[in-house]
Amino acid sequence: MQTPPDGTVAYPRQNPNDDRLVLKEVAVTQKHILYCVLGQFGVGILNAIAGAAQLTALAFLDIALALGLLVFMIISVIKLTKALNLSAVIYAILMFVPCVSLIVLLILNGKATERLKQAGIKVGLLGADPNSI
Repeated sequence: MQTPPDGTVAYPRQNPNDDRLVLKEVAVTQKHILYCVLGQFGVGILNAIAGAAQLTALAFLDIALALGLLVFMIISVIKLTKALNLSAVIYAILMFVPCVSLIVLLILNGKATERLKQAGIKVGLLGADPNSI
């Protein structure tokens, strides 16, 4: 690798648009993570209702929603961990453990919030607005 001619500029130069795209990806996937948290609470409530009422059809609907949510959680976690430069495999495996997955989603949400706040982006209750980045 060659040294810079004047010694002040570091090579390779960082493209500021790349960082902006990464921040936008973090903001979008943070919203998805928060939707997963809400979805887990919804599936848990539906599961409790189906168990208390002993409705088989509602139990099958709950299983289908839980599997769909699991797929969405894994995809969202992989996207967010790649945007935050974290190990996607470990977090994706932890999505299969029921209570641990909720804790992992909240930890990832905290890491995404921290990254966005470091960049000076306002983060609200349901994450940052990707259009403001």
